Amino acid sequence: MSPYRTVFVFPAFSGDYEGHPAAGLRGFERLFRDRLLQAAEAEDDVLAAFDFKTNTFAGDPLRTQFLTYVYSIAAAGLLRENGWRPTFNAGYSMGLYAALADAGSIDFPTGLTMIRLAYKALLEAAGDTAYGMGSVIGLDHDDLLNLIRQKDLRAEIVNQNADHSFVVAGTQTEVVTLLALAREEGALNTRLMDVAIPYHAGCMQDAAGRFSKAADALDVAAPTIPVVSLVDQSLITTARAVKSELHRNLFHPLNWMVTMKTLSDLGTERFLEVGNSKGLARNARFTGTGHQFHSLDALPSLV
Repeated sequence: MSPYRTVFVFPAFSGDYEGHPAAGLRGFERLFRDRLLQAAEAEDDVLAAFDFKTNTFAGDPLRTQFLTYVYSIAAAGLLRENGWRPTFNAGYSMGLYAALADAGSIDFPTGLTMIRLAYKALLEAAGDTAYGMGSVIGLDHDDLLNLIRQKDLRAEIVNQNADHSFVVAGTQTEVVTLLALAREEGALNTRLMDVAIPYHAGCMQDAAGRFSKAADALDVAAPTIPVVSLVDQSLITTARAVKSELHRNLFHPLNWMVTMKTLSDLGTERFLEVGNSKGLARNARFTGTGHQFHSLDALPSLV
């Protein structure tokens, strides 16, 4: 069991399972397969055929979202079986559902239902408009905001990962334009993400309202441990705050850099990325907190 004040960080949706970080952890495949069977019962058998080696559902965004959630919950279950007890949970972007489920605020099937409801609401709101998201590394906040304003682009900053690392969203054409302008301005790296929905963008506010109306019928409880908000860094400790965060998370910009600093100020000594991603652990060295941040493949060396 870890003697450190630890945060379980649940990453955003990802379909990349090649060399997944929990591959060498004893007991993980058992938990993952058990959760897959449970998920298949709840969501019309869409998950039952998953294979670690073939990534059966590549190219299907909703199934990718389900699988990321299932993976994170299985990984958290394995950590808890081995005595790990987080002081706080945090859900990076749409990792919020796994963070809430692990904290006991929603049960496992309810998380799947919420993912489906959110995806449907956002997809309907997007309609025929082609949206996109992208990452920019190497500019500061004001530089990026000035590019958006100068060209009056239908794009916005939806997350800040570090002093010079951002996620942007908007119509696809204008996100592509913004990325090109950022490179001209001196950005070290830009990338158009394989995402068709502008998560955390203001244009999705109506979709968030429709999602919340549908999700209000689902059971939500107070978390057993605080879940930190990436919107305003408050500690979510009540069912009412959970419902508010579920709503805001779909259309409000996030700030992961400030969230990490807030958790560090609260005495956190170790962050664990609990999912099929290693990206948050890799990027943590640029946040300036100086604290330990590990993906699951580092776990054997931590016990």
